[in-house]
Amino acid sequence: MQLERSGEGRQSEITLRGLSGGFVKTTAFGQSFATPSRSFDEVGDANPFSAFEAGVFDGVTVVKTPTADMQTGGIAGIIDKKLQQALGKKDGTYHVSLGGRYEELTEHWDPAIKLSASKHLIKDELAVAFKLAGSGQTFRRDTANFTTYAPIGIDHPRGGTRGSNSDTHLAYREKWGLSPDADLRGVASARNVSEFSDGDRISFTGNIEWKPIEDLRLGSHLLYTKRNLDSGTKQDAQFSSGYNQVVPTNSEQYYKIEPDMDSAPFIYDKTADGTDVWGVTKTSITDGAYTFTNRETTFLETVKGLMLYGDYLAGDWKLDGVLSYSESENKFNQLGLDFRFQGHHSNTKSVNGVSGVVIPPTGINVDIDAAYGDINNASVVASGWENIVYDLPSWESSDAFNSLSLTTADPLNDGKQLQHYILGRIDNPKREMTSAEFNATRFTDFGFGSGLNFETVKFGFRHSIEELENDDRQPAAIGLNASAIDATTVHNNLLSVGQAAFFNGEYSGAFGASSGWNTLNNLEHLAKLTDGLRDIPGAVLVEEIGLYERMISASSSIPQLYGTNFDVKQNITAAYVMTDFVGTIGSIPFSGNVGLRYVNTDNTFNGFRADIEADTLTSVSAKDDYSHMLPSLNLSFEVHEDVVLRGAFNKGIVRPNLRVLTPATDVRTAVNGNQTQVRTRGADIKPYEADNYDLSLAWYNREGSAISIGLFYKELSGFILSTDTCNENDPEVMAAIGGTYTRTNNASTGGFECIEDTLRANNDGDLVNRDLRVIERYNSDGAIKLTGVEFAIQQKLDFLPYPWNGFGAVFNYTYIDQKSDESVSGDDNQLYQVAPESYNLIGYYENDGMSFRLAYNWKDDSLLQGENSFLGTLPRVQQENGRLDFSASYRFAKGANFTVRAYNITDEKRVESWGFDERAVSRIDYTGRILEASVSYNF
Repeated sequence: MQLERSGEGRQSEITLRGLSGGFVKTTAFGQSFATPSRSFDEVGDANPFSAFEAGVFDGVTVVKTPTADMQTGGIAGIIDKKLQQALGKKDGTYHVSLGGRYEELTEHWDPAIKLSASKHLIKDELAVAFKLAGSGQTFRRDTANFTTYAPIGIDHPRGGTRGSNSDTHLAYREKWGLSPDADLRGVASARNVSEFSDGDRISFTGNIEWKPIEDLRLGSHLLYTKRNLDSGTKQDAQFSSGYNQVVPTNSEQYYKIEPDMDSAPFIYDKTADGTDVWGVTKTSITDGAYTFTNRETTFLETVKGLMLYGDYLAGDWKLDGVLSYSESENKFNQLGLDFRFQGHHSNTKSVNGVSGVVIPPTGINVDIDAAYGDINNASVVASGWENIVYDLPSWESSDAFNSLSLTTADPLNDGKQLQHYILGRIDNPKREMTSAEFNATRFTDFGFGSGLNFETVKFGFRHSIEELENDDRQPAAIGLNASAIDATTVHNNLLSVGQAAFFNGEYSGAFGASSGWNTLNNLEHLAKLTDGLRDIPGAVLVEEIGLYERMISASSSIPQLYGTNFDVKQNITAAYVMTDFVGTIGSIPFSGNVGLRYVNTDNTFNGFRADIEADTLTSVSAKDDYSHMLPSLNLSFEVHEDVVLRGAFNKGIVRPNLRVLTPATDVRTAVNGNQTQVRTRGADIKPYEADNYDLSLAWYNREGSAISIGLFYKELSGFILSTDTCNENDPEVMAAIGGTYTRTNNASTGGFECIEDTLRANNDGDLVNRDLRVIERYNSDGAIKLTGVEFAIQQKLDFLPYPWNGFGAVFNYTYIDQKSDESVSGDDNQLYQVAPESYNLIGYYENDGMSFRLAYNWKDDSLLQGENSFLGTLPRVQQENGRLDFSASYRFAKGANFTVRAYNITDEKRVESWGFDERAVSRIDYTGRILEASVSYNF
């Protein structure tokens, strides 16, 4: 089990057995609750652990082999957050902890506080308990991106007289023994990002329990958390070649990319036909592109929950039940303002209503050395950005409802193209969940002597209703006060100037505040743009940011994100029966349980279908339901004194993420208006199904110690795929775009392009045949087979003489092998973010009121799926990485402790690369070291 913390805003989730959080079912007190996640991942209901203060829980319980009485949804297992129960707590205990956390990159201390108490108001009858924790949330992440590796020595995809994009590639190929037609690609972009968030988090759990009679217990849990990151920014700048790896025909026409003659090429990938792909880590680019942006980003995550529970023991019967209600909300608000100094794919374009404007070369030159992935030796040196003029009389703001940018080709910039983009998103998913659960256990003494005896028969029923309401919007760059655009809000006061240096100084060759990394004061800039915002008939104002909402075309009344504005109501009804048994086979005692769980899922969707030609939205509803019979069996054999053999089998499911179950086909236009994206409806997607087998052998060689080895096998079917397609004459796609389209195979990429046949205006007013991207989601017919090995050892060395008897160690290792069903062609049957190997190694010492612990966590390379232009579109590899953490505590007085924790002592980075060679670096993330210190007192 490991914690993955690579998400935006330091979102985190638990990974189990090498499988990502979407495959892990997260509960509290055994109950599902509304999650504040805004994830668009296709599976699971990943619960962001970062939304909660860990101190309000009594730890977690990890279940790898679920039984029939547990909820479905975790193929990897179940993580249950343990809530305190007041009558089980010692009477009259109080705890207070004061401390703080220091982040190396922000150079800032955040305060932290924890309070808890338990009190028996009536001894052993009525008790209350609570835990309250809060902390400041200030953190930063630095990222170096080399996300584009562009082909070297190709002619411009639009042909004409443009010629090759490299003048020296033939000499380079000859020097290093490469054939003239070898697939040679060089690093073609360098991007710096500093992501910063500032806010606070407060969480609370409370419990009251009443035992009116000996055999009846009633109780209530309260659960609350609020994580408010009300100040955040992403300072982002990039130099690139202008090669468009998504749509090569839209690559800028004048750029050149030259390989460094002294940098040896390396093979890092293969094309679909098996051709080697060679990479060059150091290049020189002329007439490239320059972009800088600031994305003001805020999060607000809240969860409120109430659980009422009771259990009653009457003779041979035990009855228990839980009623629960929870609600959650995630308010995500991001506003991105950027300037782009770039060329164009054609000789001329329309600018502010003037057609045939000649766009000259940019004059942006950049030398990029990715240093084969060694960030300490990487460097970026750029020129041509210094003399860009932003105070231009030719800025004009469009009234086109789909516009995201303002464009100039002003003489003050020698006619070169400068664009100003407004990007952002206001995403606000809200959830409500109610549930009722009843369980009955009958204690029995029925069987066949000592051979097999059934100790209990248990059955139960559960019904839950989850409702999701999506509110998703995008702002547009229309009606703005264009005359207010100037350089007064452009600055180079970077986070890495006022705080620790970029990458804490390790990436000393990066371009910085004086060498091309500019940013914007977003709030001041936005205030100027919206001062005098024009009243545009039919335009819809987004109150949260004071801008108009973006529509799918210039005069349309259909919102750009209409497809993700829908509601889902999911009813889950489950019933089960199971029995616990014991017995002996010869002299070997055994125990176990066997059960069957029936689950019915009923989904109701309400959304909108767009009629592009009529410019209307029509309400659309959809329903889907499915049922599963899920058997389970757990066996345990005491094969020898202190040696236990365990086996288990169960069937499980992981439902699709409700946020991807769109009830209608979704149509969107790209930022520049040159591409249409069609995403087919997701309401018909079914869950993953899995057959899970486990076998383990454990030796409990002394109290508090164990050695175990285990095998597990999982066969997954119904794998959810999201695939780019271009099946001509698809009626659903033609209806969505209001026209026909043509498929063209692309020899240079091994892929294909879809092109609309109808001419449509882009954001510059040019009539173009838009590129068409069709994304189809469906359940694959193939299967994925996961075979794993687990080894664990936990040893207390308390048999040694003092003081050595305080030492101990824990080690666990997991290996997982993944195979796909080769009989199904064309499907990407691949689980991403699965680490083939991972381990945790912990050493500790506890004696005389003092304890310390060193923990090292490591996981192997894992494959990541390509997603967007920010990260690139091809699959990437997250390189193996490990992290060393330390914690120590000292009791300096009765009830008083001093605790210190240090995270990432080894100062590790998270690295992604292309293909199978880590030298083809794509992205490097760095968060630095973190230190926590606190003083606590129990009384």
